[in-house]
Amino acid sequence: MQYKFRNFTTEHGDVFGLYLAIFFQAIFGGIWTVSMPYVIKALGGSDSQVGIYMGLSFCGYFVSLVLSYIYRDKIEMLNLKPIVQLGASFMAILNCFYLLIVVLAQKGICRNPIPFLFFLVVLQGVSTCFLWPRFVGWISACHEGKTLNHRLGAYNLCWSTAGMIGPFIGGHLVQHSLRTPLITSALVSAISFVCVCFAKSPVTKTSNHITEPLKTEHNTDRLKVKFMLCARLLIFVTMVCIGIIRSQVPLLFKFSLGFTESDYGTAFTIMSISTFVLFVITGRTNKWHYKLLPMFLISLMIGLCMLFIIISKVLWLDWIAMSFAGAIYAFLYASHLYYIISGAKQRATKMAIHEITLCLGTIVGSFSGGFLSDNFGRYSPYYLGLTALAIGMIGVVVILIKYRKPQRIGI
Repeated sequence: MQYKFRNFTTEHGDVFGLYLAIFFQAIFGGIWTVSMPYVIKALGGSDSQVGIYMGLSFCGYFVSLVLSYIYRDKIEMLNLKPIVQLGASFMAILNCFYLLIVVLAQKGICRNPIPFLFFLVVLQGVSTCFLWPRFVGWISACHEGKTLNHRLGAYNLCWSTAGMIGPFIGGHLVQHSLRTPLITSALVSAISFVCVCFAKSPVTKTSNHITEPLKTEHNTDRLKVKFMLCARLLIFVTMVCIGIIRSQVPLLFKFSLGFTESDYGTAFTIMSISTFVLFVITGRTNKWHYKLLPMFLISLMIGLCMLFIIISKVLWLDWIAMSFAGAIYAFLYASHLYYIISGAKQRATKMAIHEITLCLGTIVGSFSGGFLSDNFGRYSPYYLGLTALAIGMIGVVVILIKYRKPQRIGI
C-alpha cells in the first residue's frame, strides 16, 4: 500500500491540486446537466427549448474551441495556470447569475427568463474552453507512453468519480427546489477555482525533463491514423446519442413515464458509474490499444442503448440503457483521447480537436432531439440515434478499407 502511494505521488504529485479542481468542476457539470432541463421546464420552456439550451452550451464551447485552434500557436506559448484560473472564476460567477435569473423569474420580475438563460449558457460554453482542454494540456505536459496513459487514466477517473456524485445530488436538489442546485453549483465552482489557485504551475515546454521517451508502439503512423479516425467517428455518433439522452431523457422520465427528477438523477449516476468503471479498465492497461474488436463491440451497444430506451416502461431497463451509454462513452472517449494525444507536441490543441468532436455530436443530438420530440413525439429522438449508429458503422467500414495495411503488422 505504501509502495503504491509512493508511486502515485511520484507520477501525479505535481498535479494533485489540479485533480481536485477537475473533481469539483465535474461535480458542477453533473448537477447542471441533471437539474437545468427541469429548471427550463419549470420556467415555462418547451422540449425544444430544453434541447436548444443544452445545445447552446456546446455551441459556445465549439466556437471558442475553433478560435483556440486557429490561434493555437499563440495560445500554446501562454502559461496554462492563469488561463484555467480565468475559466474557473468565470464559471462560478455565471452560476451566480443563473441563480439571480431564477429568483427574479419566481418573483415575477423577469417574465421571460429563457432568453437570458440562453445567453448565459453560451458564455458558460465559452468559459469551458478555458478549462477542459487546458486541464489535459497541463496534466500531460512532457509525459509519454505508459506514464501518459496513467495520467490520462487518472484524469478520466477524477472527473468520472465526480460524475457519479453530481447527477445524484442534482436530481435530489432540483426535486426540492429550483434554487438549491444553482446555489450548490456556484459553491463547487468557487471551490474548483480555489484548488486551481493552489495547484503547482505546469511544466513548461522549455523543460528538458520528459518522464518517458517517446516510443512508437507500431511501425507505421498509418495504423495510428486509422484507429484515431475510427474512434473519432464513433465518439461523434456516441455524442449525438448522449446529447439526446442529456436533453430529452429527463423529460421522457417525468412527463411520459411518470418517474421523478431524483429517478433521473439516479439513472444518470448509474451512467456515470459505468463510465468510471470503464475508465478504471482503460487507465490500468494498454491491451485495448490498436484493437478493432473491443471498439466494434462497444459501438454496437449504442444500438442496444437506444432500443432499450424505446421499449422500456420500467425503471430498471432504463438503468441498463444508461449504464450502456456510460460504458460506450468512456471507452470511445479514452480511445480517441489516447490516439490523438500520444506523440503530439501541442497537447492542449489536440485536446481542443477532441473536444470539438464531442461538441459537434452533442449539438446535433441536443438540437435535433428537442425538435423531434416536440414535433414527432418523445420517442422519435432515439430513432435518430439508431440512424446515426448505422451511418457511423458504414463510415468505419470506409475508413478500414481506405487504411488497409500494406503489410502484416502485429496488433
